[in-house]
Amino acid sequence: MTEKKKTEAVQLWTPSEFKGSDLLPMNATPATEALAVEGVPLVGSENIEWTWNADEQRFDRSQRGRPHDDSTFGRIRAANVVVMGVEYRPSVADRRSPEAQTIGEGFVWIFTDGQLREGLWQRDANTEPIRFVTGEGDPIELAPGNTWIELADNADLFAGRIEVLPAAPASP
Repeated sequence: MTEKKKTEAVQLWTPSEFKGSDLLPMNATPATEALAVEGVPLVGSENIEWTWNADEQRFDRSQRGRPHDDSTFGRIRAANVVVMGVEYRPSVADRRSPEAQTIGEGFVWIFTDGQLREGLWQRDANTEPIRFVTGEGDPIELAPGNTWIELADNADLFAGRIEVLPAAPASP
């Protein structure tokens, strides 16, 4: 088994980049273009990690430190991984169950083609699709193929419990 290297995590936008600065993780700094990434660990009850697989041109999903496999199709992979920062509230159907709030707008990380793009997700009503836009309001495009959406709790995002692992510099 290959030893996993420790990589310093990065966060890329400053609150001034967006109209609603309360939508951004703390300690974010500006980015002007897409960032090549190794992956993104989502620390929580299932400890999810998406890792860029250059051979497959997909992100591989792991859960609790092991590859996440489907009994029919094998390793779970996605061309695009979208991490939306959302608020959770008790569900109206069962107050003991958390329900992600996906009406409004919030911070988004979009992983596509081995790179990270940051922006906002926006949705006006539950009958409308979710839009992904840059700080300037331009659409963020996804690569062709499947997309996996992770709904990250804003509390985890703002506290820095979700990190982006930048790709290692290319060898000379």
